[in-house]
Amino acid sequence: MTGEASYQRYHSADDNESSSPQNDDVPVQKFNSLKLQVNRKSRNPDDYSTFGHFESDGTKEVTWVDGRLPCVGVRTKYQLTANELRRRVAAPEYMNLSTIYCFLRKTKTKKSIEAMKTMLIEHRIQLSEYRQREINRFSGFLEDDATGLAVDLRMLHRKYFDGQPLAQQMVFNLLVKGYTPVQCHLMLKKTSAVLQQIVDSLGTRQPAVANRNEVLKTNDCDLPYHIFNLYTHGFGHANSIDHYKEQLAINKKAELLAISLIRDNLMPPIELWKDGEKPFSLLSDHEAQNMIAVQCFRVLKKLSKASRTMELHRFTFSDPGLKIISMLSTINNELSS
Repeated sequence: MTGEASYQRYHSADDNESSSPQNDDVPVQKFNSLKLQVNRKSRNPDDYSTFGHFESDGTKEVTWVDGRLPCVGVRTKYQLTANELRRRVAAPEYMNLSTIYCFLRKTKTKKSIEAMKTMLIEHRIQLSEYRQREINRFSGFLEDDATGLAVDLRMLHRKYFDGQPLAQQMVFNLLVKGYTPVQCHLMLKKTSAVLQQIVDSLGTRQPAVANRNEVLKTNDCDLPYHIFNLYTHGFGHANSIDHYKEQLAINKKAELLAISLIRDNLMPPIELWKDGEKPFSLLSDHEAQNMIAVQCFRVLKKLSKASRTMELHRFTFSDPGLKIISMLSTINNELSS
C-alpha cells in the first residue's frame, strides 16, 4: 500500500468532511475504521481517547516546533511528542489537518503536505471526523510553551507581589467585624488547613503534558481535571497549584499577625501615609498623627513666612484660617501627649 493510499484510509474523513452531512449535536469520531457516537459535552471516559491511555511510542519525538511565547530576542524551539499530537487531534479540540498546519507553524507546500501525511501514518495518529471543534487561546500553544508561561508567572508573582499588606488587611477585616485575636487565629488556621489540603490534592495529580505521564487519583475529579488540562495544554494544572500555594502563604502570614496580637503586640499600620498623597480611610492612628503634624508644620511655616513679608496686624485670630491652624496645633499636641 502506498503512503497516499494509506493516508486516505486513515484520514479520508477529514479531507472529505464537507461531503457527508453530520448531526452537529451528535458528531461521529473515527478510530480504527469504527464509527463512535460522541457527545460534545460528554463526561463519559470512553469519549476521550487520551484519558488514562498510554502509547508505547508516546514520548517519541515527532518534530520540533517554534514556541509561541519566546523571550524577546530569543528563538525557542520545543520538541513535539507523539502523545502531545494525539491529544490535539482527539477530544475536545479535534484538530483537523488544516489546524495542525497552524499548530506546527508549517506552510502548505507540496513537500510539507507529504511530510505531514507520512508523519501521521508513521505514528498511527488518526484524525477525527468531528467538525465542531473546541478551540481557545491555548490551542496554539505547545504544552512546553503553556507550562513555561505558568513558571514565569509564578516567578514574577513571588518576586514583585508582597502578600504582607494583604495578610494585614485580612486580620483587620476580622477585627472590624468584632472577632477577637484568638478567634481570628482559629479561623485563619482552619482556612490554612483547607488550602493545604487542596494543594496536597493537586500535587498528587499530574496531567499528561509534554514528556510526563498522567497520574490519576481514581475519583470523580479525574475526568473533569483531564479535560480542563487538555483545554489549557497543562497551564491550568501548574497555575492552579501556584495560585493555592500563594493564597496559603498569605494566610500563614495572617496567622502570625493574629498570634502577635494575642501576645499583646501592636499590628503594623495597614497603610503608610506618603507626603503629598491623599490619606485613606484605613490610616492608622500613628500615621494619622504624623500626617497632621506635617500639615500643621507646613501651615505654620507659611504663616511665619507671611509675617515676615507682610504686616502682622492684617492677620487676626478671628480669621477662620487661623482658627483652623490653632485647632490643628491643639489636636497635634493632644496626640503627641
